[in-house]
Amino acid sequence: MPQRWNVHRMNRLQIRKFCAMAPVILSLLAGAWALANAATGARSGDDEGLGFHVFWLLILLQVPLIAGYVVTADWRRRTAAAGTLALQLFALVLAFAPVAFFRL
Repeated sequence: MPQRWNVHRMNRLQIRKFCAMAPVILSLLAGAWALANAATGARSGDDEGLGFHVFWLLILLQVPLIAGYVVTADWRRRTAAAGTLALQLFALVLAFAPVAFFRL
């Protein structure tokens, strides 16, 4: 009997869980990255450098993930879905806090 490839498929719940937590993790990484840039004396200007580009990539990667969560969320449980979106928004605000505080 020929061997079949076992392809793991993500179901809707797995996609929802991934899309719920990945933006929070990316926001925390972006905030830590901004703090590290502030600690090394980086400032915004004409040539912002790699540090600022990585920060913005971490932020922009969240857009399709948040959209994926909105699409796969169980909107019959609005409180839980809204709570997850609020957590994602809070993490995003935390990511931009060092940028605003240190005027990067």
